[in-house]
Formats: sequence, structure tokens, C-alpha cells
Amino acid sequence: MMAPIVISAVGNILFYSHMAMNYTTVLLLQGILHYSPGKEEIPLQQVLGFFDYVNHSLPSYQEFKESMQWAVARELIEVRKGRLKPSANFKVWRESRPRQLSIQREGDEIAQLLALLPKQEEIAAHALVTESEFDDALAAYLRKKA
Repeated sequence: MMAPIVISAVGNILFYSHMAMNYTTVLLLQGILHYSPGKEEIPLQQVLGFFDYVNHSLPSYQEFKESMQWAVARELIEVRKGRLKPSANFKVWRESRPRQLSIQREGDEIAQLLALLPKQEEIAAHALVTESEFDDALAAYLRKKA
């Protein structure tokens, strides 16, 4: 049985499963895809900037960590030394989509993909990015933005 789809008043698609795959997860994956062309790994600071650009808000560490764990458990992203990158399979999926998608349409496409992924247990609760690394990246982003 597929998880229910809920569309909010602003058009953000939210899917619920064992751990709620939410709009934070969509933005995390979308941000990684946007910054990955030409780069092997994306600094956390840039991904947080994407959240701010699209959503005009930044996720809490807990939201970010849960979304990251959800995506890593499904082999959509890789995390190494506080840097993020899309998996080869996720890149192939994105390349199969139309090139010129609006940010909203691309987010919807990602949400549809995620709804089709099978439920599976989350990875161990250890931090893929520590709260300290998250806070440092957030502070660096906010300094740069100011």
C-alpha cells in the first residue's frame, strides 16, 4: 500500500512512511543535485543556502539529520567528512528527467520518486554530519549572506 500524499496550501508535497519523508528531504536532495554538476562533493553550507533560496527558511539540525539518514538509507546520497554528494543511481535518475524543470516541478518529481521507494529501516542513529559541523556550516552561510 502506498503512503498517502498530502498537498499543503503552498503546493509542497509531503509523503509519510515509517519515518516521514518530508519536504526537508526533497529540498536536501534537490540542493545536492543543483550543486553537484562539476563538483564531486558539495559543502553543507551550499546545501543550506539552497534551503534558504527555495524555502526562505533553514532546517533544524534534527530535521536535516533525519532527512539525511532517510536518503542515505535508500542510497540516494553519500556523506563524507561533512560533505554531500548524490549517488550514481540518483544522478542517473535525474538525467532521465527533462532538463529544464522549474524548481517546483523538479521537487515534485523528486517527491514522486521517493514515494515509490520501498520502506526500509533507517540507518543507525549516529550522526552523518555532527551538530557542530551543521552549526559551523550554518554560521558560515549566514556570514556570507549578510
